[in-house]
Parts: sequence; structure tokens; C-alpha cells
Amino acid sequence: MAEEIKKRLFVFEDIALLDDASTAALVEAAPVADMVLALKTVEPKLRERVLAAAARTHGAGLRDEYDALGNVRLRDVEAAQQRVVAVVRRLEEEGAATVERHDELT
Repeated sequence: MAEEIKKRLFVFEDIALLDDASTAALVEAAPVADMVLALKTVEPKLRERVLAAAARTHGAGLRDEYDALGNVRLRDVEAAQQRVVAVVRRLEEEGAATVERHDELT
């Protein structure tokens, strides 16, 4: 039950807890439109980390789409973030991503 609670507490900003390989797997697996929208309200450091991973997988496409994105509704951003979080959960269950939760670090 505790593990299930931990999974449910994962929020979009926790993508910062992914290692580089897991971030790349996420960028590859998540729909580009969702990633672009989801990055709209995050801290610049996290945004740049994800965009750098995307550049290795998608070239400049994701960054170009992000740069071209105008104003969006917050609820659209939040919905896209939840869809991306669902991809992270799926990747973690499949063993394709590792989330380094603070309580697991030694």
C-alpha cells in the first residue's frame, strides 16, 4: 500500500528525479504535444533538461514546438502533465525508467 501511495504522489516536477536514460525513455514514449504543453509552467532548469533529452531523440523539433507555443490554459497544461506522469508510471512498471525517490537514496 505504501508503494502505491508513493506512485500516486509523483508529480510532473518529479521528472527531475529520473536519471538521464529514463528521461530519454520518457521523451521517446510521451506524445510530443503533451510534452510541449507540460513544460509550459515548469522551472527553467527542468525544462532545459527535458528539452536537451528531446534534442538527442527528436532533434530540435520539441524545442521548436515549445518556442512556438503561445498562451495556453493552465488546465490544459495540468492535463498534459498528468498524461506525461502516466507515461512515467507505465515506464517505471515496465522497468524502462527508474525514479530515484528521496527515501530510496542512500
